[in-house]
Amino acid sequence: MLHDSLIANYANDNIILLGDYNDDVDVSIGAPTNPESTYKVFVDNTTNFNSLTLAISQTGAFSFPSSSSFLDHLTTSNELTNSYVSNSIIVEDPRTYISNYVNTTSDHLPVSARFLLSVKADQAITFSALPAKTFGDAAFTLSAFSTSGLPISYTSSDATIASISGNTVTILKAGTVNITAIQTGDNSYNAAPSEVQPLVINKANQQIIFAAILEKQFGDAPFALNANTTSGLPITFTALTSNKVTIANNQATIVAGGRVIIVASQPGNANYNAAASVSQTFCIKPAKPTISVSLASGNATLTSSASGGYKWFLNGALIPNANGQSYIATLAGTYKVQVTLDDCLSDFSNDTPVVITGDLPTGNAFISLYPNPTAGSLFISGLESETNECSIVDLLGRPIMMNLEKSGDQHRLTTESLADGVYMLRVKQSNSVLQLKFVKKN
Repeated sequence: MLHDSLIANYANDNIILLGDYNDDVDVSIGAPTNPESTYKVFVDNTTNFNSLTLAISQTGAFSFPSSSSFLDHLTTSNELTNSYVSNSIIVEDPRTYISNYVNTTSDHLPVSARFLLSVKADQAITFSALPAKTFGDAAFTLSAFSTSGLPISYTSSDATIASISGNTVTILKAGTVNITAIQTGDNSYNAAPSEVQPLVINKANQQIIFAAILEKQFGDAPFALNANTTSGLPITFTALTSNKVTIANNQATIVAGGRVIIVASQPGNANYNAAASVSQTFCIKPAKPTISVSLASGNATLTSSASGGYKWFLNGALIPNANGQSYIATLAGTYKVQVTLDDCLSDFSNDTPVVITGDLPTGNAFISLYPNPTAGSLFISGLESETNECSIVDLLGRPIMMNLEKSGDQHRLTTESLADGVYMLRVKQSNSVLQLKFVKKN
């Protein structure tokens, strides 16, 4: 118990254990029944203690004359090892110069040793302020020193933020800890007052890398948004135009055409600052429109399937102010329509040709047809007698092959199957092709 108490409470102090041990330190006086000395734990612990009388006891010296036993010992802590004068431990025998010593003075002989003692010097620690660090910085070395030149040890107030091994600090997370420099002293120096320096570990910055998004087409399948951070933390995506796309996790689903802006953000955490948001913009092309055609009163009305953003074209050129869903074709040619939403353009519709028969000349002034308009049969005079076939072309240029019947000096064309509208009759003669306009009207 004594041994353990001294180690625990007086580890760095000068200690001398001397006096009547009532036992020897090499072999117990109770031998052979109990051969082990009660002070064996001190004898064995040569790191912390020095049993000075052990050697002379082993040579046969004694301090208790009546039984020739060695009971009076001297043990020091290792702090006094350097102060002990080598080979100065002796057992003196006063019986040679004090008569009747055992009866008049003591039944023990004195044991002595010499020490050269000096007062321990004070020491101080110099520990400079620590520069701020950032989470993710490499491990770094502490450099405090003592006026004694003795080595410094270090402790961290929170090893979960910054751990220390030797004089190396490893950063584990952002925060603030106190680093303490310690020097406990030795045989010549007292323990130095500890020095404390705060270590501030700032949050690290992070950056978002957000890949450009290619142009999409309305009707495309959902697609993945590709972004990441230098911190490895997860990204949040937000559509500033939520009426065009919806986002779940990193999947974007197209809802409508037009320009879209998607913002990637990362709010940070205990170790990282919030990242600067990054946005990407792209077009969702509107669906390719189709054109439907209705004929009425000799006119062709073209109607787009789209619900807005119309641009009509004739023979590849934009028609000024033609921005409605429907357009009445007044000129022959090829029509198409394109849809614009924001600044995003759809593909052109398929070409739609329109023929205006009034623009075409008649092939022969002596050819006539009646009644015009007609509700049923149309009679044509002036054709070559062998003529028995013709073609009918509507305003969209679509041909319809039909037969002509000879009726006296005339030819008859049956029109009951035709819808109301304006048509062009084409009849091939021996040296020409005749083109005649007529109107079907019930």
